Amino acid sequence: MKRGDKPERVRPVLERVLERSGFAARLAQGRVVEQWASLVGEHIASVTRAEVVSANSVLIVSVKTNSWMSELALLEREILTAINRVTPANPIVKIRWQLMR
Repeated sequence: MKRGDKPERVRPVLERVLERSGFAARLAQGRVVEQWASLVGEHIASVTRAEVVSANSVLIVSVKTNSWMSELALLEREILTAINRVTPANPIVKIRWQLMR
């Protein structure tokens, strides 16, 4: 900003910085964790917890039991389709299921 220029609102400036740095896409992927329950439904959400999206676009999900983990592995393609409606520009490529601790 030059002297005499009008000040800018912070939000548009931050959005430009995030977009140029590539962080905007990662933030969009991170929203999957926040929206997990609405993306997979109450039934699946009751036995799982979305933890984090890794730098290589893998969603880490904790699951209550081994039997649920097996069932969800069979549904992974459908779950990924639902998730990637939220992040079409930078899709989640895989879900890594792990047993809840």
